[in-house]
Order: sequence, then structure tokens, then C-alpha cells
Amino acid sequence: MQRAVIHADGHSKNSMFSGDASVHRFYPNYIGLALKKSFYQHGIDLNTTDMHQGGVPAFDLVCEGQANLRLQSGRPYLLALENPYLNRLNRDQGYLKQFIKIFTWDKANFSLPFAIQIRIPWSMSYEHTISDGDRALFSCMVNSNKNFKESIKGNLYNERIQIIRFFEKNYPSKFNLYGFGWEKPPRYPGPFGHLQRQINRAWLTSQGLPAFPSYQGTVEDKLEIYRQHKFAFCYENIDGLDNYVTEKIFDALRAGCIPIYKGARNVADIVPKECFIDARNYSDLQSLYRFLDNLNRPDILQFQRSGKAFLEHAAASVLDVRLFADHVASIIVKDLEGNG
Repeated sequence: MQRAVIHADGHSKNSMFSGDASVHRFYPNYIGLALKKSFYQHGIDLNTTDMHQGGVPAFDLVCEGQANLRLQSGRPYLLALENPYLNRLNRDQGYLKQFIKIFTWDKANFSLPFAIQIRIPWSMSYEHTISDGDRALFSCMVNSNKNFKESIKGNLYNERIQIIRFFEKNYPSKFNLYGFGWEKPPRYPGPFGHLQRQINRAWLTSQGLPAFPSYQGTVEDKLEIYRQHKFAFCYENIDGLDNYVTEKIFDALRAGCIPIYKGARNVADIVPKECFIDARNYSDLQSLYRFLDNLNRPDILQFQRSGKAFLEHAAASVLDVRLFADHVASIIVKDLEGNG
């Protein structure tokens, strides 16, 4: 059995291979679990750096660009899945050149001869368990109350806030907000953003007002929330970034909930357009709401059927985290075999 190491910020003692959901805040352990299994099938035991034993490892697998790396082998590989506006090293070509191969969805990196083009993986299993079309609640958003620290073109945080406020003002019974941090006011970028937020929070407290009246709290099971709603607002954190399609739209589809999506320009190259509602097609939130409200049961059933068909197809592709891990493992193992 060969041995290799994996570097993931915030993880030690093999925590990224744990089923404990609390470690997701560092690096999603669904990827770690799948990679551990795939490499083991190739005779390679993958461990976090502190758990490695047995001399020089076969390779280093780095999850997202990390400064001050302490590589343990001469064969480093990189999984660059994070948004480059959140992890700038994932697009820093000077930094990337230290790796034998990088696995990236980012078109800005595709010209590198050692770049392997991938999609951002997720579970593609269909988890919808109630009768098609039956939804007690109208719409929801499941996100954390997070914003970029600096002003960034295409930031969709403000559009998420606009959606929340639109429903709170006009259709409060038609929208529910879930996730971490919404008991506090919106976040603001820039050097004085924190101060502005603190002032707003103090005023709301003095008035006995909630920051977001639509807020329903955190959730243990995102899919359970989606199963109760007809529609889910699935906005990425950045607009117009090709291939950056994350778990938001997939989780809604898995629960038979119709995603309202905004983010990657080429989302329809990844998820067929009949599976979701493209928010870019509507001039304002009022026209979008009218469209949603006028959808009848057959319309909703058709969206659900299309979503299920897509997931069945995607489950046999590298969009699914299990096959993604197999793909990564097979490429690295082939490199190892080619070098004796």
C-alpha cells in the first residue's frame, strides 16, 4: 500500500474523511471521503499531513491554493475549486506552476499545459420524497449572510438582499430565509463596512426589530427545507463567471425544488435550461414573481421531471463527486505509473 498526503485548510487528524457535518466549514468532506475511497481502490492510503507515516509520500494533493505550503514529496497536485475572488492563488499562474497538474474549472487557467479541466462536483442523487408538485410553501433562500470584504464587480450579495427585501415588503407569506448569520444586518464591503453594520445592528436592537423578518433560522438538512418549497433562489456569490456552478442549484434539483438561478454565464452548458428558471430573463423582481405565481401544476411537474432526468444523467458523469474522485485518482495514478 502506497501512502500520500492531502492538504486542506483547517483539517487535521483525518477530519476531512469524517462524516461529521461540522467540518464542512473548512473544506467539504464529501470530496475528502470520495477521494479517500478512490485512492484506496488504487492501493494508495490518503491521509492529512499530520497523520502520514512511512517516509516520503507518493504525492501531495493540495485542496485550494495555500500560502506557505510544506510539501512532503516532489509530486504536488492541486484541486482548485474555490472562486478565485475568494482564493486568489487559484488563479495565480506563478503560484500554479509549482504543481505537476491542477484540476480547475476556471477558463483563465485552461491555457496552462498542466491544467486538467473539470466541473465543480457534488452529489447528483435524487432525494425528492413527496408527491410531485405538492409544496406547502412558495419560495426560499438558503445561504449564509456572507459578503466579500472588498468591492468586487459582479458580487451577487446585494441582489440576494434585494430578493429578501422584495418579498418582506410585498409578499411576506411567500418567502422564507434560512442559513447562518441573518439575525444580524447585511454586511458591507470596504474598510468601514464593519462599523456601518455595527451601527445598523445597534439601531435595530434599540427598536426591537429583527434584521430580516423573513429569517427562519439555520437548518440541519438543506434538502428537507427545499422539499417544502416550490422555488429556491440559487444565486452564486459572483455573477458571470463561466463554469462556476456550485451546489446551490444541484441541491434544489435533488429535492424536487425549482431553482431560480443567477451566476455562471454558461450554466445551461452544465444544467439544461429546462431544469431551472434563469433570473437573467426578467427585468425586475416583480416580473419574475408574476411568472412564478402563474406557473400551474403541470408546469411545475415538468420542471421536476426535467430536473430528475438531468440528475440521473449527471450521476454517471464527473459532475458526481464519486466519479469526480475516480477521475482525479486515475490521472494521478497514471502519472505515478509512468514515473515508475
